Amino acid sequence: MKNNFYLMHLIAAFLLLSVNGNAQNSKEQTTNVTQQTKSIFSTWQSKEVLQFHLKTDMKKFVKGKKEEEKQTALLKYVDKNGQEKKHTVKIRARGNMRKDICSFPPIKLYYPEDFLDSMGLNKRYNDYKLVLSCQSKSTYQDYVLKEFLIYKLYNLLTDLSYQVQLIQLTIEDSENKRKTIESYGFIIENNEEMADRLGGTLIKPKILSPRAIIPEHYDRMALFQYMIGNTDWYMYNKHNMKILKREGDSYPIIIPYDFDYSGIINAGYAVPHEKLPIEYVTERFFLGMCRAKGVYTPSLQLFRDKKAAILAACENFDLLDEKARKNTIKYLDDFFDILEDDKKTRRNIIEHCDQHIKID
Repeated sequence: MKNNFYLMHLIAAFLLLSVNGNAQNSKEQTTNVTQQTKSIFSTWQSKEVLQFHLKTDMKKFVKGKKEEEKQTALLKYVDKNGQEKKHTVKIRARGNMRKDICSFPPIKLYYPEDFLDSMGLNKRYNDYKLVLSCQSKSTYQDYVLKEFLIYKLYNLLTDLSYQVQLIQLTIEDSENKRKTIESYGFIIENNEEMADRLGGTLIKPKILSPRAIIPEHYDRMALFQYMIGNTDWYMYNKHNMKILKREGDSYPIIIPYDFDYSGIINAGYAVPHEKLPIEYVTERFFLGMCRAKGVYTPSLQLFRDKKAAILAACENFDLLDEKARKNTIKYLDDFFDILEDDKKTRRNIIEHCDQHIKID
């Protein structure tokens, strides 16, 4: 009965997603950025930390976080060319779980489409997720910095990933009734902007089997999630991932996001799903697929080849204090110890496969 159920889902996924072409034509491709309209995000992108200042009614924002009510805010920042900018925007609270645990929740930022159009910017890319420290404790600040670092580590492995921009955020109460908030944070690339950059289209299939994903892309993503100790993703209901279809590819690809439940972060609020046989998020649990002999070899080698760059990125990320960086590197070293031991690789990854649990 279980096999029949799986087969039905698999057939439905292929009927929904397959197009003419061959899966071997799955070379990673990006569009020529000069063919795209410039985005507001591209004006922010810099290796430096962008100074962001938001002024809004903070009490109203927090009070309306459950209803996700939009409200007006004044955004000020100095762009990468040193020019000061002032824009009137809309903001609302986002993040289902973080609305409950955060004194000031994560933000969704909206630009007026007509303003972007008047500036010669793509008006389709008008909303951005803004991740910030949602508690005043220093540990929560580290959570944000580590999650930003995770996005950058995935960038090292593939262009098929979200771009992020680090910011130093100040939130000022327009009513002068609440204390000003200062926090590191980061902005995540707009969904449509990411899809256009990668030459694809975002799709929302009702049913999606892991077998309907380009194998090398799926395996790389699953290994990355294992590396950072993240089990907070699920293929069938597309939890914490976007699905992208590109012309010339027989199958879609997946772009993961939202890594705050990772063991490498070890957030105080993070717990594994109750159906998983692990007690703590710091315990690695591989959720990849079973493959024929040798299929995992290129993906495993990619991580081995990138080891030095990954560890260097962590070592050089000096916004984290020395202790936090050492803990991060130690957690990653444990992963690479597995990859450098054939028996451990077989036991923990290659033979520890098809372990996904059903999440409603």
